[in-house]
Amino acid sequence: MVKLLINLNIKSSIFYMLLLFQIIGISKLNAQNLNDINALIDSVTQYKSGELILTEKMKYISQTDTVKSTQDILYYNTTDSSSNYLFYYKKDTFVFIKDNYIYSDSKYNRIISKADIIADRTKLFNFTFYFTQNGVLKDIVNNRSTKIVVINSYTKDEQEFKIYKVFIKDYKEFINSYYILHFNLTKHSLDKVIYRVEFMNDFQYSEVDIEIKKQFKDIDSNIYKKINTEYEHLNKRVNVITYKGERNDTIEFAPNWNLPLINGEYLNSKNIDSKLLLIDFWYVGCYPCLKAIPALVELDSIYNNKDLRIIGINAKDKEIERINKIINYHNIKYDIVLQGDSISKDFKVYGFPKLFLIDTKTNKVLHIEKGYSKAIKDNLIKEINKALKEDDN
Repeated sequence: MVKLLINLNIKSSIFYMLLLFQIIGISKLNAQNLNDINALIDSVTQYKSGELILTEKMKYISQTDTVKSTQDILYYNTTDSSSNYLFYYKKDTFVFIKDNYIYSDSKYNRIISKADIIADRTKLFNFTFYFTQNGVLKDIVNNRSTKIVVINSYTKDEQEFKIYKVFIKDYKEFINSYYILHFNLTKHSLDKVIYRVEFMNDFQYSEVDIEIKKQFKDIDSNIYKKINTEYEHLNKRVNVITYKGERNDTIEFAPNWNLPLINGEYLNSKNIDSKLLLIDFWYVGCYPCLKAIPALVELDSIYNNKDLRIIGINAKDKEIERINKIINYHNIKYDIVLQGDSISKDFKVYGFPKLFLIDTKTNKVLHIEKGYSKAIKDNLIKEINKALKEDDN
């Protein structure tokens, strides 16, 4: 019996030693891959100007179809880290960044600061290449990754390629996410970026192919001239407005509306008999909108329908199935109406989510909440209680 226990202890010790060696080996391999991928990113970002084509395939949350888009891009980076990009979408529409601000002659007609570019990068176009030039990809690799592995390494047409898979730390609802980075070692280029993330029992997928037509280690004079010439033309023909702070997006009284519910029946704002009405302009592909929903679900459980009624006004989605996924996931009990795009201009909705607290007797807008913040529930409770107290008096 003693001999058996000794043998078991020896076997157990050997097992744990082997496991420890394996963990150390994996750690060393991951550290080596991290060093290698940082060196490759440095190699890619050594170029100060160039011309390329981005072809993106995107599958959004709660969608089954893949959306494809192509952008022709010119860029140059100055010594003061100012980035200048020209993105062509169509013959008559383009977006570009100059001195770290976005200018657009598209329907958005707006400028966004560099900080907003990083926060809202999917609103106008894919910033995969922008990330590599401004260190965001390095931040992902060095600060947000849990593991980096080489999934393929090969030679084709006398060119060497290496493909890395970068596993990303879970963040709140975002889980099991990763990047796949295709590096061309011969051309010092990043040829493809794949990103996948799971969210709310669904997933989002993006695949961007990067075709480099030209690249220069200095600022090419032709590219410099082209971008700045287009900038001057844009300033002459487009009334560029700031995205934040200068747009008049407040209203004193809420317009009346009559919109369809998911079941096909119509809901008219004139027929709402609660003291207060809280309406939320949202859509499925808007992450801040989805972040705000739990607060609204909680408010709906706090107040009875005589005091407060909450209505979600979906402003973009056409597929009922997509909306129902969100309703079921968050267990939404308040009504959702469709075709909100038909009234969003009347409410001066230029960004999402946007919420209006309304006195139903007078249609007076008592409070407007723009965007999502952690304080959204507390802000709304404060305003709701204030309005109910005044009504009682």
